[in-house]
Amino acid sequence: MKNLLFLFSLVLAFISCSQHREKDARQATKVLISQIDSLPKPVLSMDSIQYDFVAYDKNRIQQTEALAPFFQQLKKLEAGEIQQVRIAHIGDSHIQADFLPGKMRYLLQEQFGNAGRGLVFPYQQAGTHSPIDFKSESEEDFEAKRSVFKKGGPSIGISGMSIQSKTPNFDIYFYLKKRYGQLTPFDRLSIFVEPAELNKQMVLQTEKQEIAPLPSSNPNQIIFQLPEPRTAATFSTKTKSYSANTMTIHGCLLENSREAGILYNMMGVNGTTYFHFNRCEYFLPELKLLKPDLIIISLGTNEALTSNFTTAALRREADKFLAQLQESCPQSSILITTLPEAWQRKQRPNPHIEPARQALKDLATDFKAAGWDLYEVMGGQGAMQDWVKNQLGYVDYIHFTQAGYELQADLLYTALMKAYHEYR
Repeated sequence: MKNLLFLFSLVLAFISCSQHREKDARQATKVLISQIDSLPKPVLSMDSIQYDFVAYDKNRIQQTEALAPFFQQLKKLEAGEIQQVRIAHIGDSHIQADFLPGKMRYLLQEQFGNAGRGLVFPYQQAGTHSPIDFKSESEEDFEAKRSVFKKGGPSIGISGMSIQSKTPNFDIYFYLKKRYGQLTPFDRLSIFVEPAELNKQMVLQTEKQEIAPLPSSNPNQIIFQLPEPRTAATFSTKTKSYSANTMTIHGCLLENSREAGILYNMMGVNGTTYFHFNRCEYFLPELKLLKPDLIIISLGTNEALTSNFTTAALRREADKFLAQLQESCPQSSILITTLPEAWQRKQRPNPHIEPARQALKDLATDFKAAGWDLYEVMGGQGAMQDWVKNQLGYVDYIHFTQAGYELQADLLYTALMKAYHEYR
């Protein structure tokens, strides 16, 4: 009996800890996200601001040979031989706000061309925060689920979260906003869903016309081709049968097929770990449909924040994820970033960060993946204090400000482009 009570108390403690981390991440992001819809266009110079605590001399990609297939695709894109190069960035709350991926998207598209906004999700309908340049609206209620939730409920796919309609018929209006002085239109929309029911009529409505989906051989993907680029549309389902099943949406891909360039896709979920992505039913099948040339993985923070952290558990789940990832997307280059430095209760460096960082570096070597040591580049143990003092780190000593995430993007972009020019 005592053992059962002890186990029950451990479960309650774990749930409470997870809920607090999710609440902290939401609060941090709420403060970080700017109320301005159109951000000023940044200067592309990577050395406009220098911080003495940042290890610029160590800002490099390890095992760059793993990126050769991706670099070859970039060369083909520059030569006009292909239309798109696709990147998928998988992560946790450091990624969901889209500050780091958003700046990377901007920098790479400035260099290689803009093929569209990439993967988005109806975040508002899921009750969580969205990137500042994408909004969605609906009068209907949806059941939402993220990968950190317990089993049961809607299935989860490429975004690491999902919404399920509560009625057979619904509309979702979505639109893009300016970011970095740009407004990126789309003329091709792919909606990732749990295999759709055949008795549903799905349409995409613009202010000018109603568009039917293209024939698709994959039941997880509904594709619409617009006659001209737009920045807003409404996805609707119509059926005469009110006994018809509802629909589960996993994500939406916005492309501009008229332009050659980079399609940078973000799959970030607050509080998530390798374990959570491993149990997303449709994540890998739908990622395979995306056909990424480069997959960047930025996970590990939430594993290291748990009191019962072990490197063995991290390696077990990461090993499983990476093995399945390479099997599903054999054409993809993989880049693993180490987790950033973080503190315990804002008082001292978290002792789990260093062993978690080393485990991720070892995994990159074992799987012949490229690596970027964010922990080392940002200054190593204790560096978060310097980032907070310089308004780059958030006051929880775990997350970062918008400026801090964008500095990380500048550093990663610099390291990636240096490796690419050396490859060329």
